[in-house]
Amino acid sequence: MAEIKESAAAKPKMQRHRSPNYPIIDLDTAINRIEVLRKQAQRHFVPLKTAYQLWDYTPKSAFGNQAIAALRAYGLIDIQGKGDARQIRVSDRGYRILLNDTEAEKLLKEAAIAPKLHAELLRKYGGGDGLPSSMVLRNYLLLERDFNEKSVDAFIRQFQRTLNYAKLTVTDSDSGEEEPANGKEEVLEEGTQMQKPDIMFERVVDGKKQTIIVESKNFPLYLTNQQQGLLRVPAKMTSLDYELLKKQIEHSLSVIDVTSVSVVSDYEKVLAALKAGLSSEEYSQINASQFEQDEQGISYRMSGPNTVLDKVRTILQDIGIKKGNKKG
Repeated sequence: MAEIKESAAAKPKMQRHRSPNYPIIDLDTAINRIEVLRKQAQRHFVPLKTAYQLWDYTPKSAFGNQAIAALRAYGLIDIQGKGDARQIRVSDRGYRILLNDTEAEKLLKEAAIAPKLHAELLRKYGGGDGLPSSMVLRNYLLLERDFNEKSVDAFIRQFQRTLNYAKLTVTDSDSGEEEPANGKEEVLEEGTQMQKPDIMFERVVDGKKQTIIVESKNFPLYLTNQQQGLLRVPAKMTSLDYELLKKQIEHSLSVIDVTSVSVVSDYEKVLAALKAGLSSEEYSQINASQFEQDEQGISYRMSGPNTVLDKVRTILQDIGIKKGNKKG
């Protein structure tokens, strides 16, 4: 028995799995915190204990410490002193946001991306299509950023709310809230914040503006190796909607032909494809000076290493140039 007790006593404690640092509160909540602080202290420094009382936190509260860390991450407070002697005040950024300064909107966006993890995710996923789904974010945070599974969902909700509040982007809404069924509309009254519209449009009913959100499907349109299009349509539609869609696509193609299609010679088209598909070293090894045009299109004659020419033929066939004859 003594050995069992000794073994149990010697057993190391499991280390707590900590997630990377992130603001525990969203930006909207953070702005509310500094508004309370400003109303009571303007821009004077106050002890942490006083700030905790204003926010209804107990002294040395873990939540209070986390709120302070979040406010600092957003750049909304200044801190002086160390440990229990620390004092805080509303920062210049925070004060100008609260006063609705002429640059308040810009400052709010700066605050939203000030936390390092926020900035990282926006760099990674900050394209024009908005953030990916919460599931994709969750997998990235768990697998690539070593998040604790117990805290990852809370962070995603905070991140999405912060971006929406700062009007930085539209984000996904599948972080726990109920979503509309496939093809059905979700109506948001004017002033309601939304998470992620798939297809979104506005209408006015009884004098009130409503935002309509409809689930969509994306259909990639593969063009050449250098181009790709995307067709986004409602996930479900009536036969009448479908017929209207076809007619409008035909009309849009006419507009695209006039406004977006650049007129380039076949020679320029070939050179552009080769420059895009070959390395600079490979491109320098070919002689692409001889082209012939006939009713079937353009054919080519090139000289160079066989390995490079095999790659050239594949590239040009992809853009519709028929097989040519190699020289030398």
